[in-house]
This record gives sequence, C-alpha cells and structure tokens, in this order.
Amino acid sequence: MKKLSNATADEYFSKTASYMSHKSMRKAFSKLFNRAMLLNKFNTGEYVVTLDATRAFDTQKVYWINYTVHLMKNPDSNDIFAYVSSTDITHEKVMQTIISTVAKTDYDFFCRCERQHKFSA
Repeated sequence: MKKLSNATADEYFSKTASYMSHKSMRKAFSKLFNRAMLLNKFNTGEYVVTLDATRAFDTQKVYWINYTVHLMKNPDSNDIFAYVSSTDITHEKVMQTIISTVAKTDYDFFCRCERQHKFSA
C-alpha cells in the first residue's frame, strides 16, 4: 500500500476507494467521501459521516470495513478537519448474514407447515 502522507483529502479518498471490492461500493464511497461533499455535510450540520463497505487488502480475502469521518472546525483558523477511522466489522456482518439466513429459512419452513396444515384440514 502506498503511503499518502502528503496527499490531499480527495487523493486519499480516491486511493481508498480503489481498494473497494465492487464497483457499486467504490461509487458509493467516492460519492460520499470527497472534499466537496464532506464540506457540504459539515455546513449543513452533519458532523459524522459513515459507510460500511467491502474491501481487499494485500490478500484475496475480502473484509467488511466501517468507514467513519468526524468533521470538526479549528476555532483558531476556521479550517475544517476530518478525523478518519476504519473498523473491521467482518465478524459482525458474517453473523448478521447467518442470523438473517436462519430467520428466513425458519420463516419459510413455518409457512410451508402452515399451508400444509390448512390444506389437510
């Protein structure tokens, strides 16, 4: 991964978007996380911007990452700063998928039983 120590905000977010695993996620990330949009969010009173997305690192494994940007103003210079954090939420997303799948399966099974019961009465 290339070091981006002197990168602009747009360069940083563009490079981060390039690691997204799907084109639709890259598009959603780029639409939300860019200098103009973040300044607009700050000016309308939205100081925390977040998005869950999948991305790949140096391996073929895909991770779910929660990206959060906290926007704040420096009272001395009036500059807007963005504190960017990313959290690995892969485990939580896998568990949500498992629970959702089990719930759908149980519900479908319940409906079939109910339908069979009605027809056999």
